[in-house]
Amino acid sequence: EKEKSATPDEVISYLCSTSRYGIGNYVDEDDKDSFQEGLGYTKEEVLKILTIRYAMSANSYQKYIATTVANNVSEKTVAVIMENADVLDGVSIAEGTIRKYNDSIYFAQILGYTGKNFAAGMSGGIAYVLDEDRDLYLKLNKELVSSEAVSNKYDVMQLKEMITAHVEATGSEKGKEILENFKEYLPKFKKIIPHDYQNMLQKIAAMEEKGLSNEQALIEAFYETQKQIS
Repeated sequence: EKEKSATPDEVISYLCSTSRYGIGNYVDEDDKDSFQEGLGYTKEEVLKILTIRYAMSANSYQKYIATTVANNVSEKTVAVIMENADVLDGVSIAEGTIRKYNDSIYFAQILGYTGKNFAAGMSGGIAYVLDEDRDLYLKLNKELVSSEAVSNKYDVMQLKEMITAHVEATGSEKGKEILENFKEYLPKFKKIIPHDYQNMLQKIAAMEEKGLSNEQALIEAFYETQKQIS
């Protein structure tokens, strides 16, 4: 009951306490009871550290399972880590390549064909798929994602904007046909969203409806998800 009525600040204080992740500092180094949660860190730094500590604890701190601390770090950061590798035990830099699209929200395979096991590996975001043959459910990775009609006003608006941008950029005849007959095509579209992502969005929305700010809602949703896992 106490956990249910806890405020966002109380949740953060609990997670920062020595009984959990120990994020903070001692007011008096000689006094073990003088630990103050979050002391010496900004709120943003605390949230970042909590995210990393939680990811590590979810893996039971197994050293052979890597935990990503940061992405897209500067060359200066890479140099510092490499130069101090002897004292940064367990810390390493992994280099990889990514495929990047400018204005990527407008570029998605929503009008073409889909193959088997569609959305495998999809952990976030939303896909809108034109399912003219009504067989998408046969190709969908149902363990990771769910499929639903595009009915929400925001989704309908976003879908139309995406297709409009696609037509403007490519001159797609298929896109033009859909826009000209949008009401007829709309029921043929499916909204694909990962289960975990949808669950988190629903929790955040519920918290915001209670009057919490977006930041507070994120914290509450994070804490609630942690309780369910543990």
